[in-house]
Amino acid sequence: MNSQKDTNQVREECEAQFKEGTGHVKFGFGVGAVSAASLLLIGTTCPLCYFVAPAMVAVGVKKRRDAKKRLAEVEPDLTINWPNAV
Repeated sequence: MNSQKDTNQVREECEAQFKEGTGHVKFGFGVGAVSAASLLLIGTTCPLCYFVAPAMVAVGVKKRRDAKKRLAEVEPDLTINWPNAV
């Protein structure tokens, strides 16, 4: 029973980490889109946005991958049915 409780707790933590990673990816793409639009419209972009967008996408992808990896370690025979799309 205790093992099942631990597994459920780990699963909830992984799902939360996966959702947080998805949010980072979406935020990174949003910042990148705004930066690209400003570059097209006014010919310049925020230097911070130039570095933040790819960094946020990378952090989000890493969080998502780590969550899937951790869940697969806890439940090796579990098929992860989370969407791969952003």
